[in-house]
Amino acid sequence: MYLLILYFPLASFLIIGFFGRFLGTNGCNILATLNMFFNFILSFFIFYEVVLGGSICFFKLFSWFNVGNFSVD
Repeated sequence: MYLLILYFPLASFLIIGFFGRFLGTNGCNILATLNMFFNFILSFFIFYEVVLGGSICFFKLFSWFNVGNFSVD
């Protein structure tokens, strides 16, 4: 759920960037507005879970580099 906040705008950007000519101005506006609405809803649920629910959230996306015992994530 946390990564969807990053992937929704990326997907919207790619769809509008590649297919915006076929969607038209109104289609692009609707897609961008729906994207913002879904991100707001997801942000609200994450805010409720982390701040009001007291949940600790930590996840590792990838490791940048590892040298011996030194790791940068």
